[in-house]
Amino acid sequence: MNFIVVIYDTLRHDHVGCNGMRPIHTPNWDRLAASGWNFTRCYTASYPSLPHRCDCATGRFVFPFYGWQPLPEDEVHLVRKLTDAGYRTHIISDGGLPISGGLGRGFGSHELVDVGLSDVDAEQCPMPCAPHKSRTPDRMREFWALRAKLIENGDEKEWPQARVMRAAADWLRISGTDSHDAAGGVSPRNPAEPFFLWIESWRIHETWIDPPEYVEMYDPGYEGEWVALPSYSPTIDYLTPAELNHVRAMYAASVTFSDKWFGHLMEALEENGLLDDTAVIVSSDHGWSLGDHGRTGKHAVPVPPQDAWPLYEECTHVPLIVRMPGQMRAERCAELVHHADILPTVLDYAGIEGGPTVKGVSWRQILEGKELHTRDIAVTCSGMSEFPKSGNTRITITSADHTLILPTQTQSAELYNLALDPGQTLNLIRRHPEVANDLYEKFLALILELGIDEAKYKTWEGILGDSG
Repeated sequence: MNFIVVIYDTLRHDHVGCNGMRPIHTPNWDRLAASGWNFTRCYTASYPSLPHRCDCATGRFVFPFYGWQPLPEDEVHLVRKLTDAGYRTHIISDGGLPISGGLGRGFGSHELVDVGLSDVDAEQCPMPCAPHKSRTPDRMREFWALRAKLIENGDEKEWPQARVMRAAADWLRISGTDSHDAAGGVSPRNPAEPFFLWIESWRIHETWIDPPEYVEMYDPGYEGEWVALPSYSPTIDYLTPAELNHVRAMYAASVTFSDKWFGHLMEALEENGLLDDTAVIVSSDHGWSLGDHGRTGKHAVPVPPQDAWPLYEECTHVPLIVRMPGQMRAERCAELVHHADILPTVLDYAGIEGGPTVKGVSWRQILEGKELHTRDIAVTCSGMSEFPKSGNTRITITSADHTLILPTQTQSAELYNLALDPGQTLNLIRRHPEVANDLYEKFLALILELGIDEAKYKTWEGILGDSG
């Protein structure tokens, strides 16, 4: 069996059409789900992008030990096990973070897709909005210059989402031996060997640049400022209602355009006779607040200093679709799953032992139609320090029906009933302390099981206090 894993950056669960929550056009992901498994309760664990990828690489949860840093050398990279077992392992990315962050070192080869930024003259490009509305104005100007060039070029296949999927499709078509390019990059696929292909599509991450007709689908006739890289802001007051609506339209356009080019990858699988022998897994590292809970962005930034943001569903809950070889009908699973489960599942099917460091759960029983209870809680965390120093750490604990957001020394705990209040608008922490305490005790047991330092663990005991 072959395996393809596609990770999009910043794709929300509720913006995939088959999840039925928003009118977003995603026919190719929907088609995949129509003949695959839709895991409706997938949550990011270590948060955001780089810690998430460390979870992916290791099959364990790194948030009790470290936050934003490259994968340490002493971590067991599970893809290396596939490489050593004779799989052709390859990673393709249109953003440098996965490869430079250590994820790429377990693969037999890697390919960094050039999206064309080096060929633009950003200094000559006018800003599409007032600088104070952007998190990083210089970065936005750079991508806006790329957008102008791509529009002038008129060829849709040259946009970033298209380039990364074209590169993946090309790799599937090429056969070869162990030759590498001078940079140690592209290693052509040998049809006689099973393969494991990991694709990192950095868009839907802001700055949002997509062919204008896709934005027009969601906000026709808009004539205001294009806030394509919004501020990570705890308030939406810096945007007019029309601008906020257009921010949502640009995000939706990036989702739809990404789905369009995912279809190109699936066509390549079919054309090369690989679809019936390849498992396809599609997910994302985290979401993004598009005005939800009065914010834009995914976390607080150092300037100006802010307390850490509560991690709500719009950031923690992500799509996960898995199609197994030969699968013909749609299946749904509401078990709580994490991305640390992906490689343990792959290794299980490949007949390879993951080892004692693995904390993820193989989904094989689920995918073969058997019952499997994965876990009672899903935890999302950006890296745990000792509690007194945790001002920039918010921890979200999600169960089948509830969400508990742990407090910091300056912010109170929050509890929501997801079944009755999916938008997380009514804090029930005072009404149902027994629910909060149950989730909290399960969290403490989990971090002990994961091997957290005892001294650090003790600082997290008793933090609910009177609020729980």
